[in-house]
Amino acid sequence: MFSRPSLPRRDFLSLVGAISGARFAAWASSFVVAAGVRDIPSILGLGAALQYFMSWDKSAVERRVMSLRNLVCAQLKTLTKLSVISPPPGEAAAPMVTFRLPDRVDNTALQTTLQVKHRLEVKTFPRSQLNGLRVSTHVFNNEDQVARLIAALRQELS
Repeated sequence: MFSRPSLPRRDFLSLVGAISGARFAAWASSFVVAAGVRDIPSILGLGAALQYFMSWDKSAVERRVMSLRNLVCAQLKTLTKLSVISPPPGEAAAPMVTFRLPDRVDNTALQTTLQVKHRLEVKTFPRSQLNGLRVSTHVFNNEDQVARLIAALRQELS
């Protein structure tokens, strides 16, 4: 058992509160009580990450991820061997695009190939639900990555 009397619980929570904000300190308090673990670097790191995220212009982030999503959607539609099943750009769209693969293609094998050979991450589904993949765009993605994805799919589906 690890015990450090020089940093009592109330001082620890004050430190977390000072760095990460009162709401996060309350969450950290429940974590310490429930798990009996004080992973201070992780708690402080998460607090710093949340503060950084909260400083972003949310509408700019939304515009960026939706712009990338719409690019993915448009580029996927140029590949005749798959079909986009996500909603088109507009009110129902989210920053994710799901597409169905031909029956002859195993979605899990293609996901593995994209990951290992092309260093691209996509989500797969149980084949019994959908023989397809999902692309999720994030603020850290860029147009070059979209081009790499489309080129990889074109190569693997030929």
